Amino acid sequence: MSVYPAYDNKGRRDGYSVSETLTAKLRDLKKAGKTISNAVLAGGNSATLQGVSFALEDNVALLGKARDAAYAQAKDKALRYAGLSGRQLGEVQLVTESTSAPQDLSRAKGFAAGPAGSAVPIDPGSSQVSVSVTVRWALR
Repeated sequence: MSVYPAYDNKGRRDGYSVSETLTAKLRDLKKAGKTISNAVLAGGNSATLQGVSFALEDNVALLGKARDAAYAQAKDKALRYAGLSGRQLGEVQLVTESTSAPQDLSRAKGFAAGPAGSAVPIDPGSSQVSVSVTVRWALR
């Protein structure tokens, strides 16, 4: 909550203004647009929607699949290079990874309060989870 003085045309303080920011977590995307619309309308003329964002709540399984795929790709490339050099892969000497925060590829359309009963248009799009793996093998 923010409270700050309000001034009249002559620069004299004549009151205070208050602003409040609310963040809500909605899990049912089918109802999200209607819920957001109702919240903005309940706030009256002073209420504004500052934005909509989407996040993955549980990406553990997705990260696991990304790790498996990244490691498999690294091993395939290493086998190819070992073969091209006439050698075989030895033991793994180093494994490092870097992950990136899920990239929000969503598209939330702009919204201006419309007639009661209208819903904020929500198009959740998709999110991307990525893992980069570096693996170093010894050659035999």
